[in-house]
This record gives sequence, structure tokens and C-alpha cells, in this order.
Amino acid sequence: MNRKGFVRSFWFSQQQILGINYHYSLISDGRFDEDNVRLLLIHLREFLRSSDKDNPGALGRANAKLLREIGDGVAHTVRDEGEWWRAITKLVRRFARHSTRNRWESTSFVLYELDEILEVFQKVLTDTVVLYVPGTVASVFSREAENVKICLLSMLHGQIFRVCYDGIADDFHFVDSDGISVRTELDLGHAGTTRELRLNARIPCDGGGTWLQCILRHELSEPSKIDDSSYQRTGSAEGYCEPIKAVRRDGHLIITTIPTGVPPIDVYKVLRTRSYDTQPISKRVRLA
Repeated sequence: MNRKGFVRSFWFSQQQILGINYHYSLISDGRFDEDNVRLLLIHLREFLRSSDKDNPGALGRANAKLLREIGDGVAHTVRDEGEWWRAITKLVRRFARHSTRNRWESTSFVLYELDEILEVFQKVLTDTVVLYVPGTVASVFSREAENVKICLLSMLHGQIFRVCYDGIADDFHFVDSDGISVRTELDLGHAGTTRELRLNARIPCDGGGTWLQCILRHELSEPSKIDDSSYQRTGSAEGYCEPIKAVRRDGHLIITTIPTGVPPIDVYKVLRTRSYDTQPISKRVRLA
């Protein structure tokens, strides 16, 4: 609020205003998919990142830093900073060789609550005050809550957290690397039984093996939200060679595999040799 008692307005580019309203309109109409949620978050991220200059106070609203963290992860999927990166780094150190803590106890089953993220998403979208029909936000997010959550989980699949700290070479053994890459994976292993989607991070353990740390989870209302092809991805034990995505099929949102136009083994060869996306390697285990 300025000296004259008027509320300070937030500033946006025309691209932001049009983008926010376009992608929100698709959510409102129930015609959105993962890409619409991703692009809406990108616009909101720019709004939140410019809080110091053009939008003072924006980050103080509705715990908006949590939403900006997700937007940063979508825009830059190889991460070496941020709240989530710090949480992953803390877990890596807990499972390291020289850790004196009880590594199994005091480890939360899930790091963040998806309902809280959805609430922040809704509030920040309302607080932009650029929506053409702002009065519909609460009812739209209530109706489309599950599909928005599915899109969030799907688009956060495949993030890379680059972890490096003093002494990491004494805790883990690596080849041509001074750190490790911890990957997030959308785990569909429980979707057919408990109907639960989990976004996991594969944390290396001293002596071999990994700890699958759940970051976010959601209980599906029905198993048909997952296409059968998503359970049958090939080329990797971790299932990351055939990409998955939340898309519209016959008007319904569904997680399915996305064809690349080449055999899965060719995709696997490229990823194996050229990507950050490698299996974290613990002490005394070499990369083949």
C-alpha cells in the first residue's frame, strides 16, 4: 500500500496476461493437459520472480515460494539450488558412508503435500488480479483438482538434482564426476493396486542400493487415469526411455507413453551416453 492509501498493483506483460487467461480458460473448460499446467506455471513463475522490482510483496502471499520452486524446476530441470535441491542434498548426506545419524528413522515418507501446492496455485492465480473471470477460480480448482494434480506429478517426472558437497568423494565413488545426479521418477507401480501415484527421488545408499524417497503422492479416483502402455515402458529397468505424459484422449485426461518415432533401444543408447540422467552410483560400484 502506498502513502496515499491505494493498494500497489502488480505489473505484467501482455504476454503474461494473455497466457495466464488462455491456459486458465482451458482448465476452466476441462480441456487442459500437462502442457497447459506447465505453461501457466511458467507465466506465474515470471510474475513471482519479478517480485523485488515490479511486483513487491508477491512472494509473501499464500506461501508463494513453494509454487515458484515448482516453476523453477519446470523451467530448469537440472537443479543445483532451491528448497527441493537442499532437501535432496540433505537426504544424500544422511545415507552416506560417514553419516552418524539413524538414516532410517526421522525420514518422512513424503516430503511435500500436494494439496498444499494446489492451494498455493489457486491463491497465487487469484492474487495476480489479471483474470478476466476471477470469481470462478475456487469452483474450477475444486472440480479439476485431481487432473491438475496428475499433471503436476507427470511434468515433475525426470528432474535432475545435481548434488555435490565437501567430502562427497569419501562417501561415494564416481567415474568422471565430482557429484551425483538424483533423478525424480513418477512411480506407477502402485497405481494398479492402491491406485496411488508417487513422485520418487532415487537416493544412493552407502554400500549399494537406493532409497526411493517419495516427494509427492496422490491417490487416484480410478485406475483408468493410467493407460496400460505406461505400465509397459521398455529399454530401462527404471522406465525412463519411453517418456510419459498427461494428455487428453477422447476428452479424458490420461497418463500415457509418448511415441518417439524410433525403437526404444535407440532412445536408451542416446540417454545412456549423453544425458545427466544416470543411475546414482554408490561407493565401490562402477558405471558399466
